[in-house]
Amino acid sequence: MRRSVLLMMLVCAVAPGIAGCSASAPETDREATPAPAPREGTPATPADGGTEAPFALTSPAFSDGAPLPAASAMKDAGGTNASPALAWQGVPEGTKSFALVCIDTHPIAGGWVHWAVVDLPADTFSLAEGASGGVMPPGARELKNGFGEKGWGGPLPPKGSGAHDYVFTLYALDVPTLDVSDDAQIADVNKALEQHTLAKATLTGTFER
Repeated sequence: MRRSVLLMMLVCAVAPGIAGCSASAPETDREATPAPAPREGTPATPADGGTEAPFALTSPAFSDGAPLPAASAMKDAGGTNASPALAWQGVPEGTKSFALVCIDTHPIAGGWVHWAVVDLPADTFSLAEGASGGVMPPGARELKNGFGEKGWGGPLPPKGSGAHDYVFTLYALDVPTLDVSDDAQIADVNKALEQHTLAKATLTGTFER
């Protein structure tokens, strides 16, 4: 047996190309090759192939571009001046508070402010219908609207002026409180928002009489 092994070794040394004389180790003796490590900075892909939801503002009471609930309007326009229910998702990382502004963009309205709220806590993700003036999150501040009152001031467009767009804009901010007074003008509020906005989302409701 020993002579046979020695003979085989001699043959392989002389003619390594002969079958059975491969220099490679048997498959079972090879060391497993580790999978390449992911490159640093490469984002992880969710197992289901999905992505994070974008920052979005919605309402259970109306869809984007649809009429606001009748109750949202001022009493003289047939409503009860109840602020509409709102909800949001996809909050960007680093958000420390939110601000909310609602503007009538109709030319006749001249950018009338219907709602301005700052210092909404970062763990707030919705506002119930009628929250303004009563059940706002702790720490939230409602600024003066175009009517000169704090809180929500519902639609009261001139009769016959057609449909007005009420644009709600939610701002994700990198500060817990915004340095503006309760009676700040919208220009001052916008200036402060520009310095601290991480992302913003909009929702538009309409109303006419």
